[in-house]
Amino acid sequence: MTNKNSCQPLSLSKQETDALNKHGVFFKKRILHALQEIPDIGIVSEELGVSFGGTRVIDIVARYRHGKSDVYLVFECKRAYAVEKRWIFFKDVHQRYRVSRVQSGLVGHSSVFVNREPPHPPVCSEGYEYRKRDGKADANPIFQAAAQLSAGCLGFIARRHKDFNRPGKPPSDAIERYIPVMVTNAELLVVQQDLKAVSLETGNMPTPPKAAHVDFLILKHPFPTPEAMDRDFRDSPNPVPSPKDWSQLHKESIYVVRASALAEFMSHDHLDFLRSAESEE
Repeated sequence: MTNKNSCQPLSLSKQETDALNKHGVFFKKRILHALQEIPDIGIVSEELGVSFGGTRVIDIVARYRHGKSDVYLVFECKRAYAVEKRWIFFKDVHQRYRVSRVQSGLVGHSSVFVNREPPHPPVCSEGYEYRKRDGKADANPIFQAAAQLSAGCLGFIARRHKDFNRPGKPPSDAIERYIPVMVTNAELLVVQQDLKAVSLETGNMPTPPKAAHVDFLILKHPFPTPEAMDRDFRDSPNPVPSPKDWSQLHKESIYVVRASALAEFMSHDHLDFLRSAESEE
């Protein structure tokens, strides 16, 4: 017997919608649809489970395909109450950063490092979530989100590494690049001012520093090998990175993108740069 209510359309209550909004599920679904509207972008998976020192779940994996070179973009979606919160970042002492991790069937695992020059976005070392309602700043929300994304992306790379090296699989000249992307609707600011004015006695900045709004930036996030892991593929890159890049061996470069600028970030010009960039000295 057919349930008469099974096919009847209905609306969730305001209370149900508010409860789901707190988990950011609608935001993730909206980002998923936005990616599907971008030409040459394919959705590989949603809610993909991987392992890197523990079980990790990736919000979205998308792929930009060009010949034998694929760019995999691993997305973490972090919704914030945009009218209440700002994400404020500070520049890293070095503006050289990893564009992507790379895997080749012939060479193995490596990275592409470049020096930050326009039009590349600012390269930052840390970020704080500022809550306007109570005037408090907290580094933990951004740090935890970056750690979650780093683990998910590295777990995905490890899975692809196994596929590249599957016993009996013939050698391949395919190249894959992997890029972690955090999408948020929070306002993004980067402190621009030289911070020599900070007091060595109090440790405080005496006057408000200048900052600039940005649509996306690069966050260098330290992510050491989890204690539960015996082996980390990052320890054996090929070729071995130059001495100037040794400190980034266990540091992930995460693209933090404001949702309203996602189409710009995913433009073909930018994707082609991510696909074809070569390491600079």
